[in-house]
Amino acid sequence: MIAALAAIFGSQGKLQIWLVLVIGISSAIIGDNLGYLLGRRFGRDVVVAQGPLHSYRLRAVTYGDEFFQRHGPKAVFFARWIALVRFAAAWLAGINRMPARVFFFWNALGGISWGLTFGLVGYFLGKAATGVLQDLGIAGAVVLVLMLIGTIGFVWWRERRRPR
Repeated sequence: MIAALAAIFGSQGKLQIWLVLVIGISSAIIGDNLGYLLGRRFGRDVVVAQGPLHSYRLRAVTYGDEFFQRHGPKAVFFARWIALVRFAAAWLAGINRMPARVFFFWNALGGISWGLTFGLVGYFLGKAATGVLQDLGIAGAVVLVLMLIGTIGFVWWRERRRPR
């Protein structure tokens, strides 16, 4: 992301960099923070309302309150790293009355760390892939991909065989 922003800034001017920043900030505010605010305002009332599975939902809210009391900041931070959990964690943090300041801080920290990590990993893996393709050609890239698939497959196979 940093390299992309530098490229946009250097080649096309400041308007594009501001556009990227405004879109990024607004999507962060609208996405998770709106989910938190809706959960905080309406979520608990919806979950504890009379209806099917009422006693189950009350137990879930009690468990959620205890969970967010102990692990709330960690849950919000790490939820940013898991695709669909990100929105659910924001909504649940609101339902379980996590303080807004705490939620906003850990949500922002999780988002910044996720963006930096994936941006830098993509940048360095892209550089490495370019080097492999230049030095070894397509055959080297195919061997690299096969080695990666083999490693993932081996780890998966080993985990399945492990007794529980």
